[in-house]
This record gives sequence, structure tokens and C-alpha cells, in this order.
Amino acid sequence: MMNQMLADQLSSADALKHTREGGELFCPVCRAKLRTIPENWKRGAVLRGIECPVSQKHFFILGEDAGAMKEMRARMRERAGKA
Repeated sequence: MMNQMLADQLSSADALKHTREGGELFCPVCRAKLRTIPENWKRGAVLRGIECPVSQKHFFILGEDAGAMKEMRARMRERAGKA
């Protein structure tokens, strides 16, 4: 398995960054090539995460959409202010 980087060799943030930059990562359990979420992801689009195609129990990272998180936090603050 020369030159195949296992996903558990990176932090979650670095694994997502590596994938966004076009790099390949492999499942640390079964050695399958990880797939993107969404599966038809293309560079420049929003990457939701990466997962083992065999089982999410092997490897799974869900990335945070910063824009969606800011919007959700603003709604939460607004609701807290009304309570």
C-alpha cells in the first residue's frame, strides 16, 4: 500500500482539506478509497464530508458548513431573545 494515505493519519480538518485539494484518502479499517459527501462532489463545490464506502462505522467525517452554522446560530439568538 505504498503512497496510499490512510485517513486516520490526519486530523479531521486536514482530511477534509486534503480531499478538497483533490487528494485521495483510504479507510484505515478496510483500505477502501474514501468517497465524498455528496458522492458526486466536484472541486469548488461544498464538501459535506467523507466516508468509507463499505461502512460509516469504519470511517466518517461530517464537515461543518460555516454559512449554515452562522444562520442557525443567529436564529437561536433571536429565539433566545424572545423567550
